[in-house]
Amino acid sequence: METHSESKQVTPAYVSYSTFSNALATLRDLSPLPTHIDASVFPTMSGSSRSHLMPALSFLGLVHPDGRPTEDLKGLVAGSEEIQKKTLRTILEKKYPGAVRALAGGTPITLKRDFGYDPADGVKNRCIRFFTAAAKECGLSISSLILNKSGVRRPKKAGSNRKATAERHPHRNPSNPATGEVVHGGESNIPGLKQVPIPVGTSSGLVLWSIGVPASGYESSDVETFLAVVRTALLNK
Repeated sequence: METHSESKQVTPAYVSYSTFSNALATLRDLSPLPTHIDASVFPTMSGSSRSHLMPALSFLGLVHPDGRPTEDLKGLVAGSEEIQKKTLRTILEKKYPGAVRALAGGTPITLKRDFGYDPADGVKNRCIRFFTAAAKECGLSISSLILNKSGVRRPKKAGSNRKATAERHPHRNPSNPATGEVVHGGESNIPGLKQVPIPVGTSSGLVLWSIGVPASGYESSDVETFLAVVRTALLNK
């Protein structure tokens, strides 16, 4: 049985949750599921992302030591949405028992104290961000203090941001371009991306340029995702 001191020496998952989620989406597109999960299964992923992803899969108990997928991974990939959330919740309760208990009424300080792991400085915050994003994904109750600190936003009503922005800046509303205004972009033809309009002021009026960002969202620490967004904007220019 693993002791508390032993668990503190383990480095939990610190891959960005968007990378983890995209990896699961990649596995769902494969039929059948590979008999072994290794870096070659994710050929389009950057080397640094894969170097963070593989240890995360191992820590979460999604692959056996020899690389074979576990039943939990099959549940996250092949199960219904309800099964996927239930499986993820079971994994979090098993791997992060203290952190799960600290979520509902806790604060960022109590979550960090009860996290159960103490990896190197600079990594622990990333570990907590992954855990918090995963907890939100599977529907665990999370206090607003922890959500605000982690950067994981509560779901908002559809169209609320667009309506508020249109009221504050009516000239920026892409659905009703002003005279001389040019709108670029539209629906993304890249799987997993959505188009977001970026206002750019010009001498002749306002120009909106849309760039592709991951539909599932991304974290501020995910440098690879940020670079992908920039590359997408430049390619679409």
